[in-house]
Amino acid sequence: MTGTENSRSGPRRRRWRGSGASAIIVVCAAAFVALRVTSGSLDFTNGQGGHGDAASLLLDVAAVLIALVIAIGIPAWILWRRGQRRNAVIMERQPDVLLFAGTTVSSTRDSARTLGAHVQLRSWFGCAVNERGINIWQGAAPTQPVLTIASADIAAVQCAVINTGRRTFQAVSFVVDAGGSAHSFVFLMRQPRRPLFPLQGQQAESLVNQIQARLRQRAESEE
Repeated sequence: MTGTENSRSGPRRRRWRGSGASAIIVVCAAAFVALRVTSGSLDFTNGQGGHGDAASLLLDVAAVLIALVIAIGIPAWILWRRGQRRNAVIMERQPDVLLFAGTTVSSTRDSARTLGAHVQLRSWFGCAVNERGINIWQGAAPTQPVLTIASADIAAVQCAVINTGRRTFQAVSFVVDAGGSAHSFVFLMRQPRRPLFPLQGQQAESLVNQIQARLRQRAESEE
């Protein structure tokens, strides 16, 4: 079964600590090239630099490209490193879990608050699943889950489709019984070791099937 959720904002963008430094690098690189052009050091009409050397132009272009790579690489590396540290903490505390990364969509934070999260959910987090339920962890070195949902309270787990108007993303939807009311806890799924891109297609469906199988283990053991 597949659910659909409309979300104008789509996946929430992670506010990396390195984003400020990355923006500064890009702005400085662009300003440097603009200054060279306006001062006449670079003359694109004849393909030569002000020093009469085409190599000068190539060096300037290379400098801009390197700046762009660094600007993209810094936040990506920070994200990956924080995720690896968090995964190590989770696996040390719960070595038997199915672990994957998650990303919030427009409804995720409100749903988490309704279901009892004791702090606001960040854009990126880790989800650990076993027969007892799911735990949501966040931060580079978490001491405890920010949200725990018992398997007995999970009525269903299914694939959902997040429609942003421009793109569609596959997500996991936990239908949770909280206080006699059903609530959908929906977020994007990502691989714990390669969290930059959300899971799609067969990978997303396979992970949802694994989650369902883990949660069913408790019901089967009680029969």
